[in-house]
Order: sequence, then C-alpha cells, then structure tokens
Amino acid sequence: MFGNVANTDNEWFDFLSGQQCDEVNFWSPSDFYTPRSAPPGSVWFFRLKAPRNVIGGFGIVEGSHKLESLLAWDCFEQANGAASFESFQEKVLAKKKALKKDENGTLTPRIGCVSLSPVVFFPKDSWLRQPNDWQPRNLRYKTYDLRDGEGLRIGKNLRHWLLCHQVKGLRETA
Repeated sequence: MFGNVANTDNEWFDFLSGQQCDEVNFWSPSDFYTPRSAPPGSVWFFRLKAPRNVIGGFGIVEGSHKLESLLAWDCFEQANGAASFESFQEKVLAKKKALKKDENGTLTPRIGCVSLSPVVFFPKDSWLRQPNDWQPRNLRYKTYDLRDGEGLRIGKNLRHWLLCHQVKGLRETA
C-alpha cells in the first residue's frame, strides 16, 4: 500500500482540526499539480509546514478533481479550510500569485482538489515525526511505500494510533 505525505498549510489544518468534517478538500492553487499518484483508498498524510514539520493527521483519498474555486466552494464549503467563500478565495488568489503563469501570462482559474474522507486530525501530543528523508524544499507531496523504509515507519505509527484510538471505519486502512 502506498501513501502520500503532503505539505499542508498550517492555517488550513488549524481551521479544519477545530471542525467536525466527514470530508475535506485538500486543494492546491493550480490544477497542474493535481496528484496523479493518489488512487481512491490511498492514505494522504498532512505534513505540517515549518515551524511544525510533523505529520498532523491524514485522510483517505476519495478522488482528485480540477475545479474552479467557486465550484470547489459549492462542493465543500468550509471543508475547504476557510470560514467563508471570500476568505477561501483570498487564500487561493494569494497562493496563485506565487505561481508561474502559462505561456500567455495568465493563471488557470481552476484549482487542484483532493477529496478526503474520512479524515483524522491528531491531537498535538500524537503528531508523528515527518519522514527523515523529507527535503526542506519539497513544495508538494511525496509518495511512500508503507511497507518499506520511512513509509513503513509512518505506516506502523498510523496503525498503532488507529488501534489505540479505535477510529470507526479506519482500523483496516493502514
């Protein structure tokens, strides 16, 4: 089994960890980076950005989509990690400004979306150590084989956490 460890915006994580969400949208400001190596049923780990540098939770991939931000809001609402569409749109536009433009000098109106359900946000005292081989300049995600190397370590930690916390429907996931 494979899992993806993905750079996760701390504000997105903090907002959603305080909500009761069955499903969330892990979005990227560009549809170009919609993951191709995250099949439905795979594990998507939330690697919190600096200064935290830990795995703060995970979700199970339902699918990936390329959506305009308004449609993403209509589908996920606050599960996009923002309290309002205006706040969500501000976050998307702020992150788009840092992206390279296409050959015409414009940005795509679509964003990359990974729908995750169910999702688990670990309490702070249960955060997992990030992969030892994580590159500080990695801006996206990295796929790990959960049966080998760092992936095995992360997978074991996840299985241990699931057994200890008896999360409904997730015991057999990892």
